[in-house]
Amino acid sequence: MKEIVNADNIIEKHVNLTNQDKKTIEEVLSTIKRNALYNSKIHGLYHSEKVFLFSYLIAKHERLDEIDHQIITDAALYHDIGRINDYEDSLHGYCSANRIDTVVKHPIYKDIENLNILKAIMDGHSVSDERRDRFIDDYEITDVERYYKLYDILKDADALDRKRFFDYSDSYLDERFLRIDVSKGLIKLSEEINNIYKQNIKTNVNNIKRPEVGRFQCFHSIGFDFFKLASVLEHGILSKKEMQKLDIEGVSNFEGGNLDDYVSVVDGRLINKGGTAFPTFVMNGISFVCEVDKLYSSDEKNTQSYCIEHGIPYNKSLHDDEKYVYSRIDSDQINHIFLSNKVCNKDVREGLYIYNSLSFSILKDRINHYINNISDVINPDLSEMNKLLSMYKKTLEDYFILDQIQKNKVNKQVVAELEGYRIKINNIIQDWIYQKYQYELGKNKDEIITIDDIVSHELQKLGFEYNKSQTDKGYLFSYEKIKTKSR
Repeated sequence: MKEIVNADNIIEKHVNLTNQDKKTIEEVLSTIKRNALYNSKIHGLYHSEKVFLFSYLIAKHERLDEIDHQIITDAALYHDIGRINDYEDSLHGYCSANRIDTVVKHPIYKDIENLNILKAIMDGHSVSDERRDRFIDDYEITDVERYYKLYDILKDADALDRKRFFDYSDSYLDERFLRIDVSKGLIKLSEEINNIYKQNIKTNVNNIKRPEVGRFQCFHSIGFDFFKLASVLEHGILSKKEMQKLDIEGVSNFEGGNLDDYVSVVDGRLINKGGTAFPTFVMNGISFVCEVDKLYSSDEKNTQSYCIEHGIPYNKSLHDDEKYVYSRIDSDQINHIFLSNKVCNKDVREGLYIYNSLSFSILKDRINHYINNISDVINPDLSEMNKLLSMYKKTLEDYFILDQIQKNKVNKQVVAELEGYRIKINNIIQDWIYQKYQYELGKNKDEIITIDDIVSHELQKLGFEYNKSQTDKGYLFSYEKIKTKSR
C-alpha cells in the first residue's frame, strides 16, 4: 500500500489527483480483504493494489458514476481470488466470479444487475475478447454498453500491470491490445510504480534474508526427468527468473523446487538426523550433489503471504532438512550425480513421472514437456492421453466451482478420482519413456532399461567422461565438467 500512497508525486506527473482522490485511494487500499486474495508475488496483494490504481485513474477519466466506480474497484481488487497458480489459466476468472459475492457486501449489489456485471467482467478478464459477448447472456446483462465499458477498464487495468514482467517474458505488456486511449497514457506510470515495488521488495529482502555462510554439501532432486540433465550440467540449477533470462524451458516441478528467486535443496548435514526431504526426494530420483557457500532457511512461523511479500523462501512442505540457495547453483558447484541403491537398477517402466495436482495447467505443462522430449524418436499416440486429460480437467472444474462446505464433503472422492486418472497418465508416460530409450539404446522389446542405463547414456550423449563409485546409500557419478557457455 505504501508504494502507491507515497508515490502521489509520481502519479501526478501523469494525471491530476485531487485531495479527495488521494483520500479515496488510501482508504480503499487500507481496507483490502487480504485473506481473500491469492497468495502470490505475481497475482496477489501487490498486483491487486496496482490494478486498482490503474482502474481508478481510467474510471476517473471516463467519468464513471459512483456505482460503477464501486463495481470496478471491487473487480480490480478481487479479480484473481479464484486463482490456484500463476500460470495462464482462462478458468480463474470464472472461479473468481463465483466467489465474489462472499467477499463484497456493498449495498449496491442488492440490485442484481450490478452484481451480474461485476461477475461478468471478472469472468471475462481471463479470456480473449472474442468471448466477451458470451457473458451478456450468461449473466443476463441488460445494459450492454455499461458492461462493455467496465469490461474494457478492468482488462486494461489488469494489462497495465504486465509492466512488472521482464520485457522478454511472454506475459509482458503488448501496448497494441490496450482498449482505451487513456490507458496508453498510463504505461510510463506503470513502469515507474512497478520500479518502486521492485525496489521496496529488494530492500525488504536484504533486510530480512540472513543466510548461513560456509561450505555446505547439499542435494537437488529432479525426480526421473532425464531431459533436465543436459540443461543442469551446462547452465547449473536455476531459479525461475534465471531460467527466463537464459530462455530455458521452465517446466513446473513436482519434486526439487525451482522457485521464483530460489532453488530448494536438501542440507547434507541433516540427512542422518531424521529429515524428511532426503528420503522423499533424493532417495527416490536423480539428484545432484552440490557445494554452496550460502544456505537460506524458511522460518515455519512465517506465513506464505509474509514470505511472498518479502521475497524470502516459503517451506510449504515443512521438510526440516530443506534449505534454499538464492538465484542459482552454478554448474561448477555440482560435484556428482547421485542415484540411490533402490533407484539405480529401477526399471524405467516403474518410474513416477507425473504427480497428482489440483492445477491442470501444471499437470498439462509437465506432460507436454515429456511429449516434446520424446517426439524426436517416437510419434506418440495421444488419443488416450487426451481423453484422460479431458476427464481430469472436468473433475477439477466441477470441484472448483463448489463452495468450501461442498468441497470438504467431496474432497476425498475427488482426490481418489484424480489419482485414478494420474495412474493411467503415468502408465502412458512410462511406456513413452521406455520406447524412446529402447530405440536409442538398441534394446530388444521388453528388455529391462534401468535408471542407471539412461543416466549413463545421457552423459555419453553429452560427451562426458565419468566414473561411477558406490557408497552406502547409492552410486555417485563423477564426470569431467564441460565449459559453461558465456552468459
